[in-house]
Amino acid sequence: MYKKNKFVIFSISILLIFNSTISLASLEDALKGHWAEKLVDKKFFNEYFSYLSEADYKNFSPNMAISRKNFYHSLSSLIKRYNNKNEEIIGNANDEKSENENITRKEVASLLVKSLEICKGNKEIYDLTNPFTDLDNIEKEYKIDILKGYKLGLIKGYSNKTFKPNNEVSQIEAVLLLQRLEGELSMDKSNIPFKVIDNKKVYTQINRKISVKNNDDKIIVTIYEKLPNPGYNVAVEKIIRSKEGKYDIYIEVESSNKYEMNLQVITFNVLSIEIDKKYIADDSYSFNVIGGLNNQNNKDGLVDM
Repeated sequence: MYKKNKFVIFSISILLIFNSTISLASLEDALKGHWAEKLVDKKFFNEYFSYLSEADYKNFSPNMAISRKNFYHSLSSLIKRYNNKNEEIIGNANDEKSENENITRKEVASLLVKSLEICKGNKEIYDLTNPFTDLDNIEKEYKIDILKGYKLGLIKGYSNKTFKPNNEVSQIEAVLLLQRLEGELSMDKSNIPFKVIDNKKVYTQINRKISVKNNDDKIIVTIYEKLPNPGYNVAVEKIIRSKEGKYDIYIEVESSNKYEMNLQVITFNVLSIEIDKKYIADDSYSFNVIGGLNNQNNKDGLVDM
């Protein structure tokens, strides 16, 4: 009986050690020795392909084909960060083709081009010279999108000058393609237009950084910047949609020669700007003030709407 108990304890110990070893699995382990080992952004992967990173990456097989359903999910999550019109890109996932079927290279090329155009405007490309030898027998719409995607740097072909449009896209290819799309989307984030409607200085204590007021079609954002004396001036440099529902207001503070800089007269610059709601892509949103005298991200300046 004693020996039997020792054997049970030993077996349990082995299982615990084995399980603890498995729990150490990481993206680096899953990609060790793979050609894309150094190309994958771990943060991007975990954010947009979380269904592959769950349970210690047990669902991640780099060379295995990715389903339409999973690719749509990842693409939708990415597009929501830059635009709320992802339904126009993806459409009905169940239309004619099962979402559980694997997605092809020509389908992905078309989705990438449409995503970029909806987020950043239609791309007029006049030179659509075909560098590939295997596009003659595919649908015209797919062919045009493949050539557009190639010119825009979203997709690439193979060294033998083929594109293989009907081949299935692997999990690792999907990750790298969406990383490439994200790079294009984030390269030139559009500034949000605004109008300064008030800019004044007061000498009473104000215990807030920002306030937001909603009118019918306008948003009034007021920024309260604490200054050491009235010789400083505050201006809004730009407003950018940093991610879904989040808008960063960049301010700069300049000094003038009107006051000696060592004169301590605590002053608050109250700056109000007006933003047309048509430029705000989200139903709920928040503003964060970045900059100021310390040139730091002012976390207390976050206001949710």
